[in-house]
Parts: sequence; C-alpha cells; structure tokens
Amino acid sequence: MLHNKVDLHMHSDYSDGTCGPKEILDKAREMGVSIIAITDHDTLSALPEMSKLDLTGINFIPGVEISCESGGYSYHILAYNFAIDKLQEIVSKGNRLGRQKIVDMIEYLASEWKIYLSDEDIKELMKKKSPRKPDLGKLLVSYGAAPDLETAIHNILNNFPSDKTYKLNIKEATEAIHNAGNGIAVWAHPLRGKGNVIFSENEFLQRYEYVKNDIDGLEAFYSMFGKKEYEYLEMFAKNHNLLISAGSDFHGAHKMVEFGQLNKEKEAIDISRITILDNLL
Repeated sequence: MLHNKVDLHMHSDYSDGTCGPKEILDKAREMGVSIIAITDHDTLSALPEMSKLDLTGINFIPGVEISCESGGYSYHILAYNFAIDKLQEIVSKGNRLGRQKIVDMIEYLASEWKIYLSDEDIKELMKKKSPRKPDLGKLLVSYGAAPDLETAIHNILNNFPSDKTYKLNIKEATEAIHNAGNGIAVWAHPLRGKGNVIFSENEFLQRYEYVKNDIDGLEAFYSMFGKKEYEYLEMFAKNHNLLISAGSDFHGAHKMVEFGQLNKEKEAIDISRITILDNLL
C-alpha cells in the first residue's frame, strides 16, 4: 500500500471502532498520516481526550459523522470545522435516536430470533457513548448466534424492520453544522449503500437531489471505491462546486480497512486533489 498523508474519516472506541484516541494517534505516526480527523458516529466524546494528547507533527481536525435521512433515503454526513459547543445539541439529539434504535433492536432479537441478551451485557453495551450495530453484532457472535461479525450484521441485524425514524432530518443537521462556526457538511461514502452495495450513477443522482442544497462536499476518495467510482465523484464535485474529501472509514478490528486507505486499490492519492483541506488547514 502506498501511504496517504490524509485520512479524514475514522472511528474510535467512543463509537464503533476498537482503537482509543491514543492508539489512533500512534497509528497515524506509524503510517505517516499527518492529517487526521476522528469522525465518530453521533458523538463528540473522543475529541476532548484527543486534544489533551501530544499532537506534535499531526494536524488533527475535529469531526463527527451524523446519521441523517431525507426523501426516505439514509445519509451519513461528516461535519468538520465546527465549534464543538455549538454542535453538541444536535449531535446529542442524533445520539439519543441511535441509542433508541439499539434498544429496539435488542427487543427485535428477543421477539423474532429468540436471542436473549443478558441484563449485564445490555448494561455494558449501553455504557458506550454511541453503541452501534457492530457492538451488537459482536455480542451475537459471542452468543453463538452468528459465526462472525459480518454475518451477524448482514444476516440478522440488517433485517431489523422499522417504520420509525432513528435519524435526524438532513436539513436540521446541516443547518446546525453551518451555524456552528464555519462548519462544513460532507456526504460520506456517497456511492455506498446498505450492505456495502455500490450505487449506480442513477441511484446516486436520485439521492443527490435530496441533499444538493444542504451539503458542501463529497467524500470522493474512500476505501471501498475503485478508480471508476472516485474519478466519477471527483469530476461530479468539481462540476457542482463541491469540496472533495477523503477518508478510509477505519474502525480498527471491526472493519477490514487499513488506516489511511483512500481507495479499493490501496493507491496513494495526490493531496492536491483533496480540496477540502484548503478550508481546514
């Protein structure tokens, strides 16, 4: 793998990653990634800890990944360049919605799959700042309900049916981002759907119609995207005056993605193509 110096999308153990902020910082230095952002799901809890560490040689950019919906579609919006205190309220609201989804999933496992988690395991799970499907999936593996995490998520948890909305409306989220200082809203992995399906161009354009007035950029360079996908998104962003971002979506042991990996081929990306950096550094 040719090492990239930038990775603006990763998760710590404050959400569904397995590495703490110190481990992430050590990993960045080890891999030669000098510009990083922790973007935990619906929580800012890792950011104060990160700010207390020795960041010598590292440009650390506070971030968060907010779960949103619009037009019946789900979106993940990456926020950067915000004042933490001004964004906390909307992030906390999204966090409460996500926690309720986990509670409802636990009930679903009991009623539909006859999988009964112990009170102790549920208590430990809900201690997390932002419990997510991988955390619940790990429990299913430990209970023998699935052979591995991927099977637990795709064959069991992704079948969870619901007519409830567990996500923020995208306008509500992006307005809060833009009002939190000079906040920037980026559509994360815009060609990736549920179950890691890659959208067609038409599917992407349908979804874009519901966010085009709300976002500032696209995550064009992403660990699951091949050259065809990232070049399409890069050109689309340029043609629509959108910023271009790049991230691996590193989760540690929860996802087979390398730190600093910005495309499927694991090739290095020229930093000049990541135009969002002009607004962040």
